[in-house]
Formats: sequence, structure tokens, C-alpha cells
Amino acid sequence: MKKNMNNQIRRIIILLFVIIISIFAIFLHETYSENMYPDAYHTYIERGYEETKVRNLVSAIYLNYRVFDTIFETILLAISVTAVVYFAAPWEIHKEDEDES
Repeated sequence: MKKNMNNQIRRIIILLFVIIISIFAIFLHETYSENMYPDAYHTYIERGYEETKVRNLVSAIYLNYRVFDTIFETILLAISVTAVVYFAAPWEIHKEDEDES
């Protein structure tokens, strides 16, 4: 009975965490979203150094123009790892219980 209660609490915590992160991501997207036009490639090439003051254009795009993509990819990776650990833990517990029997 106690294990079921702990599993339910864990599920609720994970669900709340995902909801909070999703709301945060939507807020940031709505606050900082810009329209990307097809000629963005030429804009990056022509004005990349002037706007970012970074000589390496790949770094300028990755860390200045696309910083929110990087942050959200990191958050998504963290959520994925958390989900794998969460779902793997009960499997390991049941495996140990079967080995003891």
C-alpha cells in the first residue's frame, strides 16, 4: 500500500514538474519569439559579426541567436533522463524482489 502511495506521489511530482516547465517554455516563446524569414541565412552572413561581435559565426548563431533552442534542448534532455530514471526504478525493485524469491 505504501509503495503505491509513493509511486502516485512520484507521478504527481513528475507531472507537476513537466507542466511547470511547459508553461515556462510557452511564456518564453511568446515573450521572445521572432519571425524567421527564408533569407535568414544571408542576414546571418551579412550582419552576424556586427550584431554579435563574435568572429566565429557558428558560435554567434548557436549562443546568441539560438540560445533559447539550446536552453530548451537541455531542459528536454533533463526531463527525458528523469523519466528514464523514474520508470527504471520500479523495474529494478521488482527485479530484486523476484531474485530474492
